[in-house]
Amino acid sequence: MLFELASGPNWNSKLAAFIEHAYAPEVNDALQDAPDLSPSLDDAGNGFRRGRGAARATRNLGEGRIFTPISEIHPEDAFELQVHEDGGLRLFTSRFSSLDSDAGEQVILISGAVSHTRRFLSLIRAAAEQAGYFGNWALGLGATGLNGLRAYTSRNTNNWLFTPQTRYDEEDYREATTVTWAELNEAPRAVTRRLAGPLLRALSTEDRFMNALVDPPK
Repeated sequence: MLFELASGPNWNSKLAAFIEHAYAPEVNDALQDAPDLSPSLDDAGNGFRRGRGAARATRNLGEGRIFTPISEIHPEDAFELQVHEDGGLRLFTSRFSSLDSDAGEQVILISGAVSHTRRFLSLIRAAAEQAGYFGNWALGLGATGLNGLRAYTSRNTNNWLFTPQTRYDEEDYREATTVTWAELNEAPRAVTRRLAGPLLRALSTEDRFMNALVDPPK
């Protein structure tokens, strides 16, 4: 379904232009209270061929998805968007937690669950438009290594708020849903809530992100 996007002599520049859909004004508006984590989609500046298609990724996740640390600051951070020729899309980030030096513990960077999900939905809509596919999508969101961690949240990039009271009590998080073409266009914030909401509620942080989770009335 996405053969034209993931192939041809200009596949890399086409993927770079494709990523720009994730930063449309309506998406940025929805994420005013859910700042992007670093690395993010706009850090995926290098193109690579993958087994099922192509990808844009940070420089430390190179050919063959071989990981090579290239920075002394957060050397483990990697990000990748894969576009499969058959229509599949996959977003991967290695950074969903970080050390909070004040608290002396690892914390979940919970805004990433909201921002990555919402931007990814905009890419799905763009892919559907490009392919002329207006059917349903099966979507999933997952994270690992969460057991015992608390959330670290923010309302903007300069005002970080630590939420100390609730710890996640499972090792992994997995949530899936089916979304229609109409929902991608008319209710992307509600879809974001279906995917990320259970995790936000488990960490007592959903109320901080309601602007990104509730669509404005039509």
